[in-house]
Amino acid sequence: MPDEEKDKTQQIAVKCRHVALSDIQDSHKGFVADIQFIPDGVKVDKKQPTKKSQHFISVSEDGKIIIWDTRHADKEEIRERISMGKKFAWRPFIPAIQLQRPAESVDLGISRILLHADQTTPTFYAGTDEGDLILVNWTVSKNTKGGAQTEE
Repeated sequence: MPDEEKDKTQQIAVKCRHVALSDIQDSHKGFVADIQFIPDGVKVDKKQPTKKSQHFISVSEDGKIIIWDTRHADKEEIRERISMGKKFAWRPFIPAIQLQRPAESVDLGISRILLHADQTTPTFYAGTDEGDLILVNWTVSKNTKGGAQTEE
């Protein structure tokens, strides 16, 4: 029996439990097509700037861009909250940014994103499920009240 066949017969399915789970109301409505960690040079949180990035971006075919913060997903902290009877829901760091095709007001479903490891700007390139290539700037405007708006 070849080694490849032997390896396939000895595989065992491992069941894993989640550590943190997002609430569907604050998350994507479609499948998450891509996830990328934000490079260290990009400032995401102006209140608590760190040299090491602790945020990542998720995109979906629903047209939403969501930025998540991993600082609040500490396994021990979550277990402690749950043991005290408190519910833990992992929420986005920045409310969802909705991408739309300008002329038609149609949501752009994002299938892939590209961030450069050495970049310092809050931008990324994206590919849509219809074949569009776009450059996205997720800068939050100063006049935002209770939500994120992209600058145009």
